[in-house]
Amino acid sequence: EGAGLGEFVGEGDLAGVADDDEWVPAALTARGAGEVAVYVTNADLRRHTFTIDELDVSVELPADTSRRVTFDAPAGDYEFRSTVPGQGDMTATLTVPG
Repeated sequence: EGAGLGEFVGEGDLAGVADDDEWVPAALTARGAGEVAVYVTNADLRRHTFTIDELDVSVELPADTSRRVTFDAPAGDYEFRSTVPGQGDMTATLTVPG
């Protein structure tokens, strides 16, 4: 269980960027329940994480790197965030339609 990692963007991947301690865009919407893939880029000069507590997903994002994260998600709304201390309220929303 948990998240899978890859290095390349796949067809249908969602895309999120950590930039100036904010997620851009602030909301992502998946195609539907099941496997979800998010291609996450850290454009900042310090590390972040891509974390969804409810789905047991947490991936390290060193400075100036990208990661493809895959995980199973039932329908619902999920908050994703960076868990690195001192980065304020770095949160965004993932919506998974039913």
